[in-house]
Amino acid sequence: MTNISDKKEQNISFSIKNADIIKSSNGNYELNIILAPVEHKAVTKRQIKNLTHREIEVLEYMHKGKTNNQIAKELTVTVHTIKAHVAKILRKLNVANRQQAILIAEKGKIIIPDYKKEVMW
Repeated sequence: MTNISDKKEQNISFSIKNADIIKSSNGNYELNIILAPVEHKAVTKRQIKNLTHREIEVLEYMHKGKTNNQIAKELTVTVHTIKAHVAKILRKLNVANRQQAILIAEKGKIIIPDYKKEVMW
């Protein structure tokens, strides 16, 4: 098993592969998490430029953790429409899931994570 702290500082993202809560012999509960590295695919300017304004808007809601139903209510459209937008986003960014799309969007500066946004006075 690799100890993450032994590595040089790297920009690696992980997804949770498996998580279990186990009761130890002393009666305490422990959370065991198995992480899997998320593969970062290179994003091209063309892929980013191919996203429509509406797709970027949907991507920003995805970044905030919103479900398709929540996004549909916010944008006053049907869930079917949002699912179509999400499918187009995944196809255009050449990724398999929402998490990868969000990572690509952050890397390509389509969206900026909240923790990196500067407070404007």
